[in-house]
Amino acid sequence: LQVHAESLPGGPPWLCEHMKPDYPTRQSIHLFYRPALKCLQSLLSHPLLAPHISFVPWKVWTSAAHVCHTYEDWLSGDRASAIQDKLPKGGTVLGVILSSDKMNISVMSGNRMVYPLLISLANITPEIHSEISMHTYLLLALLPIPKFLHKDTHIRSL
Repeated sequence: LQVHAESLPGGPPWLCEHMKPDYPTRQSIHLFYRPALKCLQSLLSHPLLAPHISFVPWKVWTSAAHVCHTYEDWLSGDRASAIQDKLPKGGTVLGVILSSDKMNISVMSGNRMVYPLLISLANITPEIHSEISMHTYLLLALLPIPKFLHKDTHIRSL
């Protein structure tokens, strides 16, 4: 099983950037991230997601008279159609979803907190987005939460 797992294509590479804020912090600050375009390419080339990705905006109406427009997901909205109309022939619109929430990554060794930044495509059908096993979200970055040594309490971010 391990041989098969290692033969699978890897995801986008991780990069690290040292950040130097204007005010001193308790620990050095490192931003770990992946290139966003590589993450989107990885999602687009995922073999299990391929049948569940739509590239053409559409509109759903409640009647043949086109009186009431029904919105099912991003591609059925007016914005996706308007953007698609402005693109050159052969181009397509991709909606990007970014999501984040505060997370504790080490309780026993320093109580470090980060904001994991996740990326996905709005072009993936909503039913598949809700299935965790499909891996429709990729970890794009770990945004650090530094602790500053400055006496003024209003200085709390980069």
